[in-house]
Amino acid sequence: MENLRQKLKIFNYRPLVLVFLGLIFGILVKNFVSHKTAITITSIVLIVAIILFYSILHKKFKYFIILGLTFIIGFGIYSGYINTHKHKVTDMIDKTAVGTVVSITNYGDCLGLILEDIKVNDKKLDYNVKLYYNNTYQDGYIELGVGSKIEFIIMGQEIPAQFNEEGLPHTYNFKNNIGAEFTTYEITLLDSKSNVRTSFLDKIRNNLRLGLNNLNGEMIYSAMFGDKSELNHELYDAYKTSGVAHLLAVSGLHVGLVVVLLNFIMKKFHIKGWWRVLIISPLLVGYAYLCGFSYSIIRASIMALVLMIAPLLFSEYDLLSSICFAGSLILLIDPIALFDLSALLSFGCVLGIAMLYPIFKHWLHKVPIKEVIKDSFSISLATVISTFAVMTYFFGYIQPIGILSNIIIIPIFSILFMLTFVVAMLSLILPFISYTLILINPLFEWLNWFIIFISNHTKSMIIPNINFLSVLLFFVLLAFASKFNLKKGFTKINMVMVCSCFLAIQVALI
Repeated sequence: MENLRQKLKIFNYRPLVLVFLGLIFGILVKNFVSHKTAITITSIVLIVAIILFYSILHKKFKYFIILGLTFIIGFGIYSGYINTHKHKVTDMIDKTAVGTVVSITNYGDCLGLILEDIKVNDKKLDYNVKLYYNNTYQDGYIELGVGSKIEFIIMGQEIPAQFNEEGLPHTYNFKNNIGAEFTTYEITLLDSKSNVRTSFLDKIRNNLRLGLNNLNGEMIYSAMFGDKSELNHELYDAYKTSGVAHLLAVSGLHVGLVVVLLNFIMKKFHIKGWWRVLIISPLLVGYAYLCGFSYSIIRASIMALVLMIAPLLFSEYDLLSSICFAGSLILLIDPIALFDLSALLSFGCVLGIAMLYPIFKHWLHKVPIKEVIKDSFSISLATVISTFAVMTYFFGYIQPIGILSNIIIIPIFSILFMLTFVVAMLSLILPFISYTLILINPLFEWLNWFIIFISNHTKSMIIPNINFLSVLLFFVLLAFASKFNLKKGFTKINMVMVCSCFLAIQVALI
């Protein structure tokens, strides 16, 4: 019997993977039960049943216990999360409202403002509001910023949908606790007081403009902090078409570059061990705060800290366990992250590197080119493939050119990012240092020219839409194809083929 169990063994035991899977299944089942999507529920329950059967067959009852408990926890926290975001919205057209700006998005013809602490006719609302403000009808220019307190008359009102046709939550509305959308053509600025975060970021933005032109300054600013409110729309479209838009959204790459810089400084001052962790940890938290605590930066920060702490605890760092640990913490705090684009792309990229990079690197080991090129190509190909399903689900297209453009652009961008980041931080103390950026402004010009050139000579690959379950099955397929699957030869190929058939059937049923 023991030999049979060994032969049937597919993956090595990792408790954190089971915790992560249990939370995912719990959240999914609760979401789809609420919207009565029978096919999806049946598929998820079938997957859970297979895992539980596998656990019992191996007499690994701890598998059953971990999955069961985390399933219940995931089901429960998602239920509570949804219930706390149910709002009773009444008709408020033609009424006067007052609120504080917490976010600004430039849509070209109007501004999209997220407001908190809303009062309508002196009655406070228990939710935030998305205000669409078209200033073409208002005399005079009003400079708005995060922290500005404004007054306006509600000229239009809509209640935003909380869920899409597939029954999945609109994460933007949930994350920002948006209960209503208002429209107005005239506002009154009551107070322009800004918070600490806004003042800090404004100072960095202004310092960057001392050495870089507006286009380059906004580009690198958005790359540093994820704020694209003033980024040139044509340039952003070029980055998207070239497959390198992730450079303008704070991600694991950016956190990794920041950690490399911090570790370099720590090494120069001979700071090691727990002292290094104690110094870097609050700095990462501070950086995450400046970036608005996006899912990608939280994931990358947690994994970076785990990587530093593991050797201090005499433990071997396991990439897959680290990914699942970060994912579990995020889902426990904010279960809506499971359906969020930025979170799925962030975890998809790092899972792709963990599962596919070793395979591609092995295939290229005899190719007579430099190791750094092999590594870059393998990582780029792994991330493009692993995010294929997510990109298809949310956008309906992918950018094949991204495989090559990332190989060329990321090394150059990484150097420019670290140089600019150092100068930006030093400029807070010594503002004149910002003028040194004039020396690298031509490099930013060339980088943007190259990206625009690529975007003008490439086309997107349109892919038929898929559903959310297909995205999850795609990641299961990658897991079966990865090094984490202990099976080899035809057994492994058959597992991949069977999973591919399930995925094809799921897509065909859409």
